[in-house]
Amino acid sequence: MRSHNYYYFVATLQSLEYGGLVPMEQSAFIQLCQKYLTKKDADFLCFCQFDAKITAELLKEAAGSDFIQRFLLWERDLALSLTYHRTQKLGRSQEDEMPLPAIAAEITEAAQNAVYTDNPRLAMISLDTLRWQMLDSLIATHDFFGVSNVYAYLLKLILMERLGKFDKELGAKMYRESYGFVMGGSA
Repeated sequence: MRSHNYYYFVATLQSLEYGGLVPMEQSAFIQLCQKYLTKKDADFLCFCQFDAKITAELLKEAAGSDFIQRFLLWERDLALSLTYHRTQKLGRSQEDEMPLPAIAAEITEAAQNAVYTDNPRLAMISLDTLRWQMLDSLIATHDFFGVSNVYAYLLKLILMERLGKFDKELGAKMYRESYGFVMGGSA
């Protein structure tokens, strides 16, 4: 079955750069997608997220999109690798460890580096940069004006928004407020 192309829609999208200015919020982009994508293609937008628990059932639901399935499998491998290395860092005994399936070396290395990095912001940037590169490599194998590029664009907007929310001053303020609450007072 031939993929639907979105020549005019994709051509209007601003280029994205990780760490750059976010040209629009993901919610506004989703509204545009609902307007310009076919219903079948728009139905896959719900899979464009990074915090999903990736199960066999979820992968089965995503069976209609090669791009979405490949993205979800990559994210699952990253999540498994992060879990494995966090378990290692906690010093769990060998019998408690789960075996790590065959996962690309770049994923396991990035996960290990992120787990052992003392700076959570740097760990997130490292992982999200790898995600960005993965999205670029996935869309390189698909039609540039196809729906895969639209899905990758949404995922990149999500990464950009997340980076923008990782603010040192806001984090310190939230920490003080939480600490004050836990200590029985106010911040």
